[in-house]
Amino acid sequence: MYSTCIIAGRAGRDAELRATPSGDSVLAFSVAVDRGWGDNKRTVWFAVSVWGDRAAKLASYITKGTALLI
Repeated sequence: MYSTCIIAGRAGRDAELRATPSGDSVLAFSVAVDRGWGDNKRTVWFAVSVWGDRAAKLASYITKGTALLI
């Protein structure tokens, strides 16, 4: 069974590009999503990983504060 989750928020830090021992590229970053308003406002954090060619292509674009829709 699969679930779908759409995340709309901002990058919490610059994306970090790494490589696995087998040479696959992995891009890791966090996304902050604010929920509620006023005194009830809270931030939910998501850890995101992008693999393969897409990871290398996106690495320079995802910096802290970048608006993202995943």
